Amino acid sequence: MKTGDRIIYVLGAMGLLQLVDGLLTYYLVNTGLAEEINPLLTGIAGDTAFPFLKIAGAFMCVAALWLLAKRFRVLALSTGAVVVVFYAVVLGWNVQAMLAMA
Repeated sequence: MKTGDRIIYVLGAMGLLQLVDGLLTYYLVNTGLAEEINPLLTGIAGDTAFPFLKIAGAFMCVAALWLLAKRFRVLALSTGAVVVVFYAVVLGWNVQAMLAMA
C-alpha cells in the first residue's frame, strides 16, 4: 500500500472518529449520563451548536493534515495515526462507561 493511500485511510478514520466522539458526547451530556471532562469544551458540550462545532473542527483537522501531507507525508501520517489512536481510546472509554451504567 502506498503512503498516499495510507494517508487517505488515516485521515478518513480520524475524521470519522472525531465525528462519532462529538455526537456521542453530545448525546451523553444531554441525557445526563456523562459530563464533559475537557475544560475547553465543558461549557458547550450540551449546547445545540456543539455537534456543528465538532464537525467543523474535524473538517479543519483533516484539511490541515491533508495539506501538510503534500509536503511532509510521514509527519502527516504519524500525526493522523496518533489522533486516531487517541480518539479510539476515548471512544472505547465512553462506550465502556455507557455499558457499565446499563
